[in-house]
Amino acid sequence: MRKAIDWIDRNVEYVLNVLFYAYIIVIIFAEVVARYVLHSSIVWAEETAIYAFIWLSYLSTARLARGRAHLAFTIFRDAMPRGPQLACLLVADLCLATVAVVVVLYMWTPLLDSIAYKQTMQGVNLPIWIATVAVPVGWLVVLVRVLQRARDAIRNYRLDAPLVGQALEEHI
Repeated sequence: MRKAIDWIDRNVEYVLNVLFYAYIIVIIFAEVVARYVLHSSIVWAEETAIYAFIWLSYLSTARLARGRAHLAFTIFRDAMPRGPQLACLLVADLCLATVAVVVVLYMWTPLLDSIAYKQTMQGVNLPIWIATVAVPVGWLVVLVRVLQRARDAIRNYRLDAPLVGQALEEHI
């Protein structure tokens, strides 16, 4: 059971990203065929592809956050002793965690409004909250990943292991 949970923890974003990418590719291909071969259009194709891309973006953000694979200026941090390096990593984690909490808190109102007013997508009769919920869910996953990477950095510091390097390959 533990191995299954570990596999899910390492790969959930990857599997979902592959599924969303595949959906986008298939639906855009179908739309191109419909427009240029059949001379018609799939009304909901563009809109659902955009919402799939939104989900894809937030899940990718979480995956990159876990492995510290996002854009970062590390030249100064890498030149520091281990203690200040850890402090810099934890400050960065605190900043990203704060952003995640703020986004999640501020997204509840629009999400709950879209549910309360039964808003639907324009091209397809699906609730808009299916797309809107990607923002708080994505940022909650980012928050979890940031907490995990902070835990890993502290553990690696105590074990005298590299603070960042190996964690990247393990989680990406």
